[in-house]
Amino acid sequence: MLDQAIGRFSLSFRAVSRVLKVARTVADIEGEENIQKEHLMEALSYRKR
Repeated sequence: MLDQAIGRFSLSFRAVSRVLKVARTVADIEGEENIQKEHLMEALSYRKR
């Protein structure tokens, strides 16, 4: 999933790092121990275009 997003959105290493931080926060808010696909999708939706 993340590999596809990196290619599709041409994400830099810094952008990937930020997306993962947001996904981790979303997972924490939902009480999840691990980052799920839904968390990554939500984090990607917050990106500026």
